[in-house]
Amino acid sequence: MKFKLVLLAVLTMVLAACSTTAPRYYSRTPFWTDDVAQSGKPGANSLTGTATFALSGNQMQPCGPIPVRLVPDSRYARQRFMELYGSDVSGAASGIGFNQYGPETGDYRWLDSGAQTSCANGNFSFQNVSDGTWYVVTTWVDSSNPKARSYSMFKRVVLAGGQPAQVTLP
Repeated sequence: MKFKLVLLAVLTMVLAACSTTAPRYYSRTPFWTDDVAQSGKPGANSLTGTATFALSGNQMQPCGPIPVRLVPDSRYARQRFMELYGSDVSGAASGIGFNQYGPETGDYRWLDSGAQTSCANGNFSFQNVSDGTWYVVTTWVDSSNPKARSYSMFKRVVLAGGQPAQVTLP
């Protein structure tokens, strides 16, 4: 009987340890400008999009005026999205969770290697973008919230052949 109780206690501890979420951390890949060389070349693609944020009480607010970035795919970008969102496809998160792995700990060149535009009345667009895989990224600060929390979201998009593309964030 004593053996069964000890075994049950050990199994309970193992299961409890598995239920906690470990922080997302990946060994840092260096940012290489060669990985994003295509981003500086003009292309025939266009991308339009909309972005909305959920305020306190789940009220939806269209973005604007805030910057929206178009970041080229790279090993570094994929790693940063995995760290920040747990995905390299799409995600949205509150700034509260960014403290440990947030933008201040990284190489900013990955964010500045593409294009930037502004979101107005919930809409944004990019023109003359080269073929390739890109990430649309935006961050917004809820000034109506006394703690001024930031919200960030992204989505991966593939542009090719001069076809117009559309993205909705989140």
